[in-house]
Amino acid sequence: MEFDIESNISFIEDKINALGQITEQEKPYTRIVFSKEFYDGRSWLNDQFKSLGLSISTDEAGNLVGLLKTNKKTEKLVIMGSHIDTVPSGGRFDGVAGVVSALCVMNHIINNNINLPFDLAVYDYLGEELNDWGTSCIGSRGIGGVLNQEILSRKNTSGLVLSEEIDKIGGNTKLLNNPLPITKNILACLELHIEQGKILEEKLIREKLSENLGGKERVKKQHDAGRYTIRERINILTDKSSFHEIGKISGSATYDENNDLVNFRGSNFIFGNAKIDGRNIVVGGDDFTLRGGSADASIREKHLKCEQMALSLQLPLIRIVEGSGGGGSVKTIETTGRANVPEVEGWNLVVESMGTIPRVALGLGSVAGLGAAHLACSHYSVMVKEKSAVFVAGPPVVEQIGQKLTKNELGGYEIQLKSGAVDAAVDTEEEAFNSAKKFLSYLPNSVYQLTEQLSTEDNPNRTSEWLIDAIPRDIKSVYKIRPIIEELVDKNTFFEIGKEYGKSIVTGFCRINGWSIALMASDPYSYGGCWTSDTCKKVQKFVDLAETFHLPVIYLVDCPGFQVGLDAEKKGTIKEGVRAMSAIWQTTTPWLSIIMRNCFGVAGAAHKRGSSYISRCAWPSARWGSLPLEGGIEAAYRSDIENSNDPKAELEKITTRLNKLRSPLRSAESFLIEEIIDPRNTRKTMCEFADLAAPLRKIGMTSRTMRP
Repeated sequence: MEFDIESNISFIEDKINALGQITEQEKPYTRIVFSKEFYDGRSWLNDQFKSLGLSISTDEAGNLVGLLKTNKKTEKLVIMGSHIDTVPSGGRFDGVAGVVSALCVMNHIINNNINLPFDLAVYDYLGEELNDWGTSCIGSRGIGGVLNQEILSRKNTSGLVLSEEIDKIGGNTKLLNNPLPITKNILACLELHIEQGKILEEKLIREKLSENLGGKERVKKQHDAGRYTIRERINILTDKSSFHEIGKISGSATYDENNDLVNFRGSNFIFGNAKIDGRNIVVGGDDFTLRGGSADASIREKHLKCEQMALSLQLPLIRIVEGSGGGGSVKTIETTGRANVPEVEGWNLVVESMGTIPRVALGLGSVAGLGAAHLACSHYSVMVKEKSAVFVAGPPVVEQIGQKLTKNELGGYEIQLKSGAVDAAVDTEEEAFNSAKKFLSYLPNSVYQLTEQLSTEDNPNRTSEWLIDAIPRDIKSVYKIRPIIEELVDKNTFFEIGKEYGKSIVTGFCRINGWSIALMASDPYSYGGCWTSDTCKKVQKFVDLAETFHLPVIYLVDCPGFQVGLDAEKKGTIKEGVRAMSAIWQTTTPWLSIIMRNCFGVAGAAHKRGSSYISRCAWPSARWGSLPLEGGIEAAYRSDIENSNDPKAELEKITTRLNKLRSPLRSAESFLIEEIIDPRNTRKTMCEFADLAAPLRKIGMTSRTMRP
């Protein structure tokens, strides 16, 4: 038989609310036993019994009973119910929930013509709560024969005798010395009971007020700006109904002279655990509708607890940032009466988590100060184009130093992508959420786990004919690296990170035969693949990321060396270069280098780590050396060229001779390169590496905890 949950819930809700109206108006929700409100409540319940067609009676102990008789020959009885009396301000639920749920069950049985093999009764036990006579559980004590004469003869503050009050409503206290005869027939007794009803009621009130965020006007302003609220963001990001909020009723409350709640405003930072595609994560986010996400409406401990939760449970953390992210505000001086010495309590947790769990930060509006720091201190960060802006300090502050700029001019996505402050920019918040999910899909929950091999239908031995001609014969010609990447990895698995920064290196995650891999590839479209200062910084961060989470690295090499020239020197390219090279040499994760074309100089040497074994091979188009022949021949052979009868012919002759000597085959003969492979078989080589590398991965924190 179908049980309509929705309609039955509505039934219960309606009845509870109806009883809730019967209360001392100054003290909701109050129905003291034998008070006017109590009698009104009993009258209401009596009407409910009548509407169901139940037999109505009051037993010897003063309990109100609604009975449904079975047509079977039996005296057996099942009892449901609880009580409708309350303590002062006892809340709507308490015993009421038991009475009303019993009514709901009885209603369902009657409406569906269910014939039970026993009698079924709904009980309203008399005076279950402590009262003016100094006792409780009057009705249930009476049924059990333990309502002794000492209790029955008690008087309340008005001089009323308890036994007399029971008898007035139909009881018979003279028969309460022993258990009532009915007890012999009872098969079962069910009492659904909610204790601490008032506390739960007040908790519910605070939760509802917390869900209002900054109020209708602020929420509307957020929507009018094309942005979701924090609760909407979390609901969209996470699996349906999976979010368990921590500290929902933490915030700012105001009370009247009686210490009763007048108003409540939730904290502007919301966090908890949830699931994404069935995977446990921790998510925390700023509520911009409350004081713009600033410290004025924040509770510092919530930010700390969010970090502690993710770190302690070893779960990925997604921070949704809008505002100052819990940072300070000028108004803080006025609200606290003092100026604080700058400190970021708990930043040690952020630093530790960078080396322990995946951190994703989504900047979904104006982000400044500590909020910007959280965005930058992540393994992957995303902005929304035109709607997000990130800066140390916003336009009003910057104007004080003579720079009048809009928020996008100061910290829009184009600026922050090119600066490397964020990794990606997307068109919508939904895209930001999807990017976060995809990024996390390549990583374990923490460094104490390893990624698993996923099933793939992409053949590991798949060959690609066009790769044989992918590298132009003309060394001055460029080519597009991304189509080559897409051809080599498992279909549709390449996830690029930091596309607009350090553009001479392409970095991202992919899958090779189902394994998560960190992939780097030179891009000749940017400075011919030369390493700039920004490229070096990008390489260092990416290699550290792979090392932290034990991802094998594949590097497709076409590097003519470091960028040269005045601009390169001003940016300290060599300094950043040796830092990147050192980061590579310090890696312990399995490594495969495939030299596709150029590999020259110190930057070229950074295609592998020190003395440790790595897998390495080259395409037939590969070229290497201390520096390229082009441009160097004229200097090295200047005398021979100038003294020849035909300098141009002499240069061509020398070039031809040296090109033959620099053939990768000559290097392979001396085992200076381990293997020359057919470009068409590159995927097979990569898949073989991934399979061999998987068992070599080791869990745990690296010796060099990753920094942003």
